[in-house]
Amino acid sequence: ICRVDDTRNEYREVEVRINATVGKFDINLSFPNFRITPTFVPEFIPTGTEVFSVEVRRRESIASAPMCELRGKGSETFELRQRLLPENNLNASLQLTKKLDFETQIIYVLQLLCKDVAVNREIDTRNLIAMQIIIMVTDQQDSPPFFVDTKPLTVI
Repeated sequence: ICRVDDTRNEYREVEVRINATVGKFDINLSFPNFRITPTFVPEFIPTGTEVFSVEVRRRESIASAPMCELRGKGSETFELRQRLLPENNLNASLQLTKKLDFETQIIYVLQLLCKDVAVNREIDTRNLIAMQIIIMVTDQQDSPPFFVDTKPLTVI
């Protein structure tokens, strides 16, 4: 029984059941083509280019498609596009909306939050799953090298 108090010193008791589940989760059940590796993107890639894509399977007990949201520092650099697939599954892809600069930011660690995704209902009762996406910016030769603590003239 869980007791909830409000600001007027009134309370309500609610019967609650908490099931602890084993922390094993098969990511391929929810995201069949997801690879747990960073995605490398060159810094000169044009805006509007798709840099990441994943299929999101819907939970069988829900008729509608899953919904996704993108979060994380630098998420404004990317736009989340969602396209419906057969059987109400979803394709979630990231498109570049701002130019990348290796010298400014090398790595983007983003969270893709997905609601109503397929899970093993015997061990997992969640309706929200967060997936980490790592975008690594690769350097192109646009800036000359800058050396720290070197003499003005080096003779070899």
